[in-house]
Amino acid sequence: MRNGKTVTVIVAAVIVASAFAGVWYVASNQDTKSDDFTLKGLLLAYGNANNDNYLDENDLDLVKDIADGNIQWDRVNHPLADANTDGNVDQEDVKLIRKFLGNEEAIMYYRDWNLGVSSVHFPLKGNIACYGPPTLDMGVIVGFFDRVTHMLQLQKSIDGLRKDLYPGAAERIKSVGSSTYDYEVVAKSGVKAVIGYPGNFTESFINSSKVTEAFDCILLPEDISIRGITWNHTIVTLGVMMGLQSNTSKYLDYLTDVSAKIERFSESVGEKLSCVIANNPKSPVAVNLEMNGKPSTSGIVHNMQTLPMRSLHLVEGNSGWASNVEIETILKANPSVVIITTWGYTPEGTTVADYQRTIDIMGSYFKGCDAYENGRVIGVTYEMYGAVNGISGLLLLMSMLWDGSVGSDEGWEAIQDYYDRFTLFKGDVRDAAGFFPLTAAKA
Repeated sequence: MRNGKTVTVIVAAVIVASAFAGVWYVASNQDTKSDDFTLKGLLLAYGNANNDNYLDENDLDLVKDIADGNIQWDRVNHPLADANTDGNVDQEDVKLIRKFLGNEEAIMYYRDWNLGVSSVHFPLKGNIACYGPPTLDMGVIVGFFDRVTHMLQLQKSIDGLRKDLYPGAAERIKSVGSSTYDYEVVAKSGVKAVIGYPGNFTESFINSSKVTEAFDCILLPEDISIRGITWNHTIVTLGVMMGLQSNTSKYLDYLTDVSAKIERFSESVGEKLSCVIANNPKSPVAVNLEMNGKPSTSGIVHNMQTLPMRSLHLVEGNSGWASNVEIETILKANPSVVIITTWGYTPEGTTVADYQRTIDIMGSYFKGCDAYENGRVIGVTYEMYGAVNGISGLLLLMSMLWDGSVGSDEGWEAIQDYYDRFTLFKGDVRDAAGFFPLTAAKA
């Protein structure tokens, strides 16, 4: 349901969970708007007059009413009604939205990760360059997977992409570097859109692309939260930019359904569990904590914050993305839950037993705290649980942390359903290491 109460509640919860995340900043394609901007839905494209998840006839009707003087423009609740961003809602905006609905070529404006205004050529066509696999995951959902031809990774990493998740990608995708996009290199690649992290874009790169119009820079996040903008905003907005929102509507239905279940079960579990997220612990001495009592740009923190858990604040200071903490400090704090994240997508062919052994070793470092004694040291794959895929495994994770909150069968069904419908993976997810959480076995 597009306009049901559940959608409104869940979107609001998602936004609140990340609204105070750490701030990234890079230059926008245009000057940042100084007016207040209220996030309600996930669609960030101008022309989305009613500020929901879709660009449709409802938006056209609202803009026509404003342009005809039938109603007054509510800039707070309908900040995206000014389709051409000229400061007025008039017949020019009506014409532009009609072009969008008719899939005619035009300039589409959108709110970027700075909450500034950027633009793309609509409908967004041609080949795409991106930073990493999370964009490939989005590509399958939205329908542009086969258009990704370049990636800002070493060719060795591209060649190692999982064939069961990204069939044909390693053979098709070429490297355009490993850190920051270079205008000349990207321009020669022939791509028409570039997606990445804020740090991948320099101001000169964006300015050069604006001058030449060789390609569009899509300033929306892959698998992090920036100023409350997450990968879900990116998926929905890309679907509209490419004229493919019929594809993203299926994902929105899944997101709404799972999020509603998480919220419903969260209300029944009582007191929140104290939690730390330990990044890839290599020894029983110290570890980086992704959650240190503070919000973060991290995708995995964003996903975990949708569950009824509270992050322990153990040390002052922050390295910018995580805090280094001695294991002994964690044991003294005695968290109810320890989430262990392992780096990288689990290599294709890794057995569940192999991955379980890795989690068991890492989990043993936390022996002595309640989380370990109660079977609440849980291992997950950072790249999957910290990105768009992560929503699929949260119900199963809840069943492991709160008895009676949700059945494990329902949790498994949610994961299988996601991978069947929104990825290119074929098979039983129970046999795919890294697709689901594992409880560390006690020594």
